[in-house]
Amino acid sequence: STGGQVGITGRTYPMQPHGFARRTVFEIASEHPDRVALMLRASGETRKSFPFEFVLSVSYALDRATLVATVEVGNLDDKEMPFGFGFHPAFRWPLPGGQGKRHTVRLAGDEEPRFQLLDADGLILPEAHDSPFVNGEMAPEPQQFEHEALLFRPGIGPSASVGVKGG
Repeated sequence: STGGQVGITGRTYPMQPHGFARRTVFEIASEHPDRVALMLRASGETRKSFPFEFVLSVSYALDRATLVATVEVGNLDDKEMPFGFGFHPAFRWPLPGGQGKRHTVRLAGDEEPRFQLLDADGLILPEAHDSPFVNGEMAPEPQQFEHEALLFRPGIGPSASVGVKGG
């Protein structure tokens, strides 16, 4: 959204950066050791920003060393429903149980990718910053998240892992 609003069918609705689903609690539809399925249904709260009946299903599954993410958007309304979905990997920081501990992000190789930041509306700023990675590894620091996220563009390599030192 731009300026905290979005236009839908000629009307303006309040919309947080990155949409409403990002900060909404999903139901756990099913949970297994190697996969989880989450669901978000239309509610009085979602209708304030998105005036449609819908169901958003997101599932994550481990397939050996690969995390497979699947999204389904269902229109339960009797009218056409526009939607947009941004799908990119992100890691919560600090990791649950890792408060105050040293975290690491390790890339598959020795890449040192540059990154970009977000503006107040959640849009990507054009300036690229020097990489926080050294030989494919970085230790995130709280001040790096003052703009909410670090966005790494192409050059990060085929995979990344996130962990807590000694945990």
